[in-house]
Amino acid sequence: MRTSYLHKQATNEIIAAVLQRIKTDKKVAALSFTELHGNLSGQARQLSDKICSLRPNRYGISRSAVIPQSPKSMVVISGQTYSTTEGRFPIPTRLLPRDTYRAFQALNHQLKKDTGQELVVQSGYRSPAYQLFIFLFQLKENAWSFEETLHSVALPGYSEHADAGRQGLDLRAARFMGPHKLYDFSRLESYRWLLKNADQFGFQLSYPEDNGTGTKFEPWHWLHSPTTF
Repeated sequence: MRTSYLHKQATNEIIAAVLQRIKTDKKVAALSFTELHGNLSGQARQLSDKICSLRPNRYGISRSAVIPQSPKSMVVISGQTYSTTEGRFPIPTRLLPRDTYRAFQALNHQLKKDTGQELVVQSGYRSPAYQLFIFLFQLKENAWSFEETLHSVALPGYSEHADAGRQGLDLRAARFMGPHKLYDFSRLESYRWLLKNADQFGFQLSYPEDNGTGTKFEPWHWLHSPTTF
């Protein structure tokens, strides 16, 4: 998809609208398209509809469509922080279905018992409308490279973060004894522990190295299936 000047304008409008909402809405990750479109221009709504109509397989990305579901029982996770040698940093409020949150707590408890390490939820449930925001935000960060963005961020309707039945979540080390620029989740003891033990809590790595889907290696992204825990 070629990104025109009008597309960039519309992208900036959508990003600004969601960033403004983040300031006051703790459940912004559950944002609906009706809520998002309510204050957007026609140009921005058209871009939203266009992005949502795209199919990743046309761009060499093999992802299954997800039937969006709103979690019946949602936990609001607030007060999380992570630290590096550069300081302590807050993580905005995140959402998880209650069963996934309980499984994560159990996993984190065992991880700390075995290794002394702890994890935090970098990203949890994301509605398709919020996924649109994430996609466009990353598109801008990637200097408007559409194909580069597709290899690291799912299109709305294709993200495991939107499926409350099989919830995707991104994990991060609560403490890293180094600077941001050296942080690499795949080299942490916590990651090696997850590879050996996460399945006992219903979690599996979605995008390992050489996963064949066209999606980059994501050691931090795990999928929770409640029926397996």
